[in-house]
This record gives sequence, C-alpha cells and structure tokens, in this order.
Amino acid sequence: MRIALQAFVIASFVLAGAAARADEVILFKCFFDWKCDPNTKCDHAALDLRIRHNTDSNEAEFLGNHGSPLDKIGVHIGDRSVSFLAYQISGAVDVTTIALMDGEATHSSHRIGGITMKPEQYMGECVALPSSE
Repeated sequence: MRIALQAFVIASFVLAGAAARADEVILFKCFFDWKCDPNTKCDHAALDLRIRHNTDSNEAEFLGNHGSPLDKIGVHIGDRSVSFLAYQISGAVDVTTIALMDGEATHSSHRIGGITMKPEQYMGECVALPSSE
C-alpha cells in the first residue's frame, strides 16, 4: 500500500506535470541503512536525508545538516528515477537517485576532506510526501 501511494504521489507531481501551485513541494524523506566505501566492505549506516523539491520552479534543497548553504542543487527527472545533484564549492558532488516505482534509493558522496578524497555509497529508500512551504 505504501509503495503504491508513494508511486502515485511521485507520478502525480513529477511525471504527470500536474498544474502545481508555486507553493507546492514534494518532501523526500530518505533513510539509508547501508554504507560502502573503498576502504571497507559495506556496513550498517543510519543516514537520514531530507530533500525539498519545489515542483513549480524545479528547485531543490537538502534540509538539515546535509551539505552547505553554498551548494548548488540540480534536479534531473527521468522516466524511472529522479536525481538530486549537490554541487559543492570544493568541486565535489553528492548525488541522490530515487527510483520512482518503489522508492529504492542510492546516495553517492564524492567529498574531499582537505586534500583527501572521501567517497561513500549509501543504499536505502525514500518516501515522497506532498507538502507545502
């Protein structure tokens, strides 16, 4: 039921291009419970990520402590997924891709700490909820 509702919400607001009011947004609530990096095998993680997507302007923002106010966020909507790209001031990017049919999601972090690369890959799921600003 939850998956069907989620697919309906995403399809209604993103794919169908429903006439959206300027104050309509989709709030993606994501939880990533697995994390992998090149130096260790996959392990448990507990990354909560919230993304607010304004369906009228097609602008997005990461909520909470994720990222920096200086990051630019790009949105790419496809026929099977939606991706949010956070362009960091360092030149690195974070990419969150959400499957439209079932909410399965990946979050890839390509961060640079000082001069050291810190790549990480998270696996989990997201739920799309209609909201208003």
